[in-house]
Amino acid sequence: MLDISIKALSKAITNPKKAADFVRKHIVAVEKVDGTKLTLIRNDQKFNQDYTKNWIVAYKGNVLYPTEFQGLEKRDKDIKSAALGTSQYKFVHDHLRKVHPGTAAIPTNTEFFVEFVQNKPTITRDYARKHGMYLVGFGPTKYAVSRGQLFSSSNFIDSSEELNRHREILQLGAFPVVFDGNLSSRESIIKGCIDPSLRELFSKGFKETDFSDPMSIVKLAADVFSQLESSLGGPAEGVVLQVGDDDMSEKQLLKVLAADQHSKDARGAKQSRYKGTEDEETAYWRLVNELVDDILDRLPPGDPSEMLQRLSSEVYGLSDDLPTHPVKSVINVQEDVFLTAKLRLLGTGSHRANKVAVIPMAAKPFHAGHDSLIRQAVSDGNDSVIVFVSTGGREEVTAEDMIPLWRDFYIPGISSQYGDKVIIRFSDAPMREALLIAKDLVSRGKKTVVRLYGGVDSAGENDAQQRVDAILAKNPEMKGRIVPIAVSRSTTGGISGTAMRGYLSSGDSQSFIQNLPDWLGKKEKLGVWRAMSSISSSKSKNENLIRSYVRSVIKA
Repeated sequence: MLDISIKALSKAITNPKKAADFVRKHIVAVEKVDGTKLTLIRNDQKFNQDYTKNWIVAYKGNVLYPTEFQGLEKRDKDIKSAALGTSQYKFVHDHLRKVHPGTAAIPTNTEFFVEFVQNKPTITRDYARKHGMYLVGFGPTKYAVSRGQLFSSSNFIDSSEELNRHREILQLGAFPVVFDGNLSSRESIIKGCIDPSLRELFSKGFKETDFSDPMSIVKLAADVFSQLESSLGGPAEGVVLQVGDDDMSEKQLLKVLAADQHSKDARGAKQSRYKGTEDEETAYWRLVNELVDDILDRLPPGDPSEMLQRLSSEVYGLSDDLPTHPVKSVINVQEDVFLTAKLRLLGTGSHRANKVAVIPMAAKPFHAGHDSLIRQAVSDGNDSVIVFVSTGGREEVTAEDMIPLWRDFYIPGISSQYGDKVIIRFSDAPMREALLIAKDLVSRGKKTVVRLYGGVDSAGENDAQQRVDAILAKNPEMKGRIVPIAVSRSTTGGISGTAMRGYLSSGDSQSFIQNLPDWLGKKEKLGVWRAMSSISSSKSKNENLIRSYVRSVIKA
């Protein structure tokens, strides 16, 4: 996923010439809603009256299963008034269940990005009306799911007509338009104001504005838009300005945010409302982790959906046995317990694991050398083997290219070969995720050791040692708890991603297929080769403006 930001108005319009051009152009300002960014995927299955057979819901790539909300059936009022976390996603599933009968016309393999208005300590807005959903964008997608984690890549469609059609089908909201016009004069501004409160704010600012100076007009616009009142009740987060002609390729996108969006103190103030003292938080999370261990010890095995159903039913049925917190309500504590248990259950395999292997890799493409690292980690007797696969791409092999291969070949093959011991997780920063999970794992118990696996190349460069040294330089307290395991490339067949991409570019199918994992059959290996060799090296790397916009607003 690209990291593309919308420029702030004050940073984009920096001189009188740019300002003069800006105030003459047509501007549409829409309220920027402060919520969480969800992914809804209409999957590849035929239409079924049961919505759970056709939809995937995810937040930050983590699947939100419909079974996660057992025990919350009669607690909507409690969720709306007090919830801070995952229980609020019940409303998303409730909405899909309601609208699903009318969604048969939506094409399979379509991804929707939705802004969900929820309460969360990291969200600065305290809207009066929460839990609405707004459609940001959509397009055809490729996706794979592994242990509750979604890996997807979409090509967004630049059609307001189709966007509105899907919005109506899914019964999702549209971002409120507050201004439609230009800023060239007092009359034009008043005429363009759709929101009455915005008209009043502009009128108050006219006295201090020099309309012969475009920079003065720009300052007025920035000041006024930053003070907008939200349609949801309370201060707005800001606005997004669509500047220019109807042709999306010619349109410029700018933003104006409320002043407190740049304030660490303002963000910290909301977070502090839900925190106790440092000692209270330490004691609370110790009890949460102990309770999670006890619950997971009793949880029978099953697929993720089944286990989460049992888990949520137990957690949301607890009351007397819950840890207490100085400011959090019962449902807040239940959310903390459930989410902690879910992440352990799906993300780290055995929650009582003392020896955990972590293997970060680019895997563009995944080959026998990567499998040798996994095989070594399993042979070394690790309780769990967590493989972080990069969602980033290369010029020759993109993340989008790899998704069908992971879905159709690699994930099923690894599961068949190694069972639940090996967990595949997708990450835009595998090493960062490896460090985070290592810290989390070693903090759980004094006996836990994390082994970081990496290769040693022909020049003697020890990848694992270098990475562990870098980690310990910043985290000396982890010495002895996270250790490098170097695997010589000679023991992994001597193959590299560079060599595999070379076989692709030269059309050497025999060498490519020969260096795929042994647990792939002849048919599967040929399937991988055909999929990879069909990749065009001339793929366009340019994204249109609306895709840039969608990518930026869905960034959490």
